[in-house]
Amino acid sequence: MRRTAEFDAFGPWVLRVRDEADVPPLFRAQKVDLDAALLVLKVPRNITRRDANPDMDLYDHLVVAGPDDVTLLSRRAHGPGYDEAHVRYDDVAWVRTSVELLDARLTVADARGGHGLSFTYSGSSDDEVEALAQLVRRRAVGPVAADDAHGPGRELQMHDLGTDDIGLVTAARALTSSEPGAAVLAAHGRRTVRRQGGRGSALLDALAPVTLHGLVVAASPGQVHLLHRRRWATTSRRPVHSMVRTTLLRAQVTGAAVTPAEAWIDVDQVTARMGGGSLAVPVPRGSDASGALTRLLRA
Repeated sequence: MRRTAEFDAFGPWVLRVRDEADVPPLFRAQKVDLDAALLVLKVPRNITRRDANPDMDLYDHLVVAGPDDVTLLSRRAHGPGYDEAHVRYDDVAWVRTSVELLDARLTVADARGGHGLSFTYSGSSDDEVEALAQLVRRRAVGPVAADDAHGPGRELQMHDLGTDDIGLVTAARALTSSEPGAAVLAAHGRRTVRRQGGRGSALLDALAPVTLHGLVVAASPGQVHLLHRRRWATTSRRPVHSMVRTTLLRAQVTGAAVTPAEAWIDVDQVTARMGGGSLAVPVPRGSDASGALTRLLRA
């Protein structure tokens, strides 16, 4: 079998691109300015090494964080070539990293209502992708007032949200230690909620109760941080391992609405409006999390 340096290095890992030789052949026509780029990553195809060979395109994505925007080049699943997506830092509405064991995804939403950009990757490379997410967040927030007030914070103790949500507390501590000026403002652990409806819903509640999962609301200058699970609510009794961080850029929020959730009793939906898009978060009615999130989005 013919061997190449790219094939020899291939695995499930997201790798940094440092020079022209590191750029996957599929994307070399793009002529990426590596000297101007702040960070460039290549994301491998989700295949095992035994299914790979040196003659195939081994990388699904090339992500380029430039001085003014972030660009995603994505291999077309059907047919030759690749597609492009761009989001200017000035237009970033929110950034989300979502990891569930080895199944991970980064999403950057466009406040103009465009498609933004999103890609999946192996959770084993979370450190590299988190470095990219942090870069995008900090370029997007830009200079903000040092006294951008978000209210007094609180320190979560390890079991404050219950034994099932210790992971959320750990994530909150990591956020406040790494994000300048960040503070936890409110949180709630998971709880069982009832479905809207009549007798049929009550029977379903008995057979397959709905769990509304925990949430941590934090803030730093110019940003609102939500720590939560990949699915807001589930009916499965299986353990939940996912961890999601969604960061909203406060400068992009044009309004917020609080409405009763359509599916569950005593649950509200806090919706942030941002340009041509929105982001909805279900919260227990009357909870500290509901109040803190609403205040942050309306400030």
